[in-house]
Amino acid sequence: MTRIVIDPEACVGCGDCNLICPVSVFTVLPPPCQSVCPLNTDVHTYVSLIAQEKFDEALASIEQVHPFPGIVGRVCTNPCEERCRRSDIDEPIAIRALKRSAVEFGGNLNRGELPLPLARKKEVAIIGSGPAGLMAAYDLAKLGYQVTMFESLPVAGGMLSVGIPEYRLPREIIKAEIAQIENLGVEIKFNTTIGREKTLMMLIEQGYKAILIATGAHGSLRLNIPGENVYNGVEHAISFLREVNLGGKRNFAGKAIVVGGGNAAIDSARMLLRLGCDEVNVIYRRTRQEMPAIGSEVIEAEQEGVKIHYLVAPVRVLGQDGKVVGVECIRTKPGNPDTNGQPTPMPVVGSEFYIDGNLVILSIGQKPDLLFRHGCNDLAVSGDFVKVDPDTMATNLPGVFAAGDVANKPGTVIDALLAGRKAAVSIGRYLRKGDLKQEGEKEAKAGIMEQERRWWREIPKRERGKEIEAPVEKRASNFNEVKAGLTKLSAVKEANRCLGCAIFAHIDVESCCGESCRACQYGCWKGAITVTEK
Repeated sequence: MTRIVIDPEACVGCGDCNLICPVSVFTVLPPPCQSVCPLNTDVHTYVSLIAQEKFDEALASIEQVHPFPGIVGRVCTNPCEERCRRSDIDEPIAIRALKRSAVEFGGNLNRGELPLPLARKKEVAIIGSGPAGLMAAYDLAKLGYQVTMFESLPVAGGMLSVGIPEYRLPREIIKAEIAQIENLGVEIKFNTTIGREKTLMMLIEQGYKAILIATGAHGSLRLNIPGENVYNGVEHAISFLREVNLGGKRNFAGKAIVVGGGNAAIDSARMLLRLGCDEVNVIYRRTRQEMPAIGSEVIEAEQEGVKIHYLVAPVRVLGQDGKVVGVECIRTKPGNPDTNGQPTPMPVVGSEFYIDGNLVILSIGQKPDLLFRHGCNDLAVSGDFVKVDPDTMATNLPGVFAAGDVANKPGTVIDALLAGRKAAVSIGRYLRKGDLKQEGEKEAKAGIMEQERRWWREIPKRERGKEIEAPVEKRASNFNEVKAGLTKLSAVKEANRCLGCAIFAHIDVESCCGESCRACQYGCWKGAITVTEK
């Protein structure tokens, strides 16, 4: 009987053993970084290619998964880095920055047209051109479906274009990557609001065989405190960011107050500085550790001069002669955990104080605008969200699906991309008259039989690569991109910090063909496999 022995200290989990094995008896789990990526991006492959200065191949590897490396390489919340095992030695690999480097050194913004499928069949309508809608359009177009997108705004991208400021995500990056999708034959109809110019029922009558609702969450939650709806100078972050990003308001003077602790709050605060505010104060009712905004963005905001007040809650908006003059606040302290496990902010009696300001931006949460239900009230909703089957993204109406923030609690860009991909899979099954609940391939998850690599202890510490940033004294006065990414040399050096820690998981000895084949042993480039007779 053949006995296969794998040396876990030599194995890097490349999977070549399984590729060369005629009966595929090996299973290799992805590394932790890949296992937590919502899109299951093969991090190990593109990082190792960059380490070899093969930027073209690295970009091609990423684009096998999705067409948005330039966008994701800037605004992803990088959960992969939180699981990077290099942090056991020093700091995690700069995975997000390396994805951006693959774009910048592996090609240019005009990366060429993707080949069109030979046949176009069965039209699909997608309402909204944000991340969820774009991902679904991309996947469906590659399958050969004719996709038409209906966008109420004059630009595509949803929150990518009207929510995230240009200094974080340049508009030419968004346009270039959306152009890749349009090159597949996807048509985008702008300034068309479903529920106003057209209705869901009209789309069905026009012959669309499936419809995806992906309108995002462009509405704002209310604070419901005195003065909120009384005085001029009180705005909501989502509408404020949209107006500025579309070329609207450009000059603000005086002091501003931003209420909230999410990314929209921090984006608004930094935007206000760039628009001329003399002072910007952010008030957040919880601690810094509980703040949902991206940590690096908070640091950059403080560097630029934004003042953040933690454990502070608004009590009422103050005004005079119909205009805002400030906010009355109260200090808070952590209380008992809420339903999400976070301490409930409790007011500290007698701690009231005032912050002066002639502009107040409220940023306490987002919700969808359900205007698209006009003329189609049969579409089931739960509160402010469309009800969907979480596995298939199907609504209660046959052929109508919903994905992204319109169907779930508002999340990240990468969450929306995943939702769009799930919806595309279900729409494809629906159009083929298949079972929406069809079992797909099981994704292998890291964590099973993880090996302790003793040789890691001998690896010397190396400083994490730093992205080039504009000087603080210059960046708060313009909308130029703050981060310029890694240099080519630093990207290669950073990629070489990767431990290559894909995980060998299992050998199906029963299926092994025995003495007749030692391909795995001869084909292992690391010499990690030994085959003996037992």
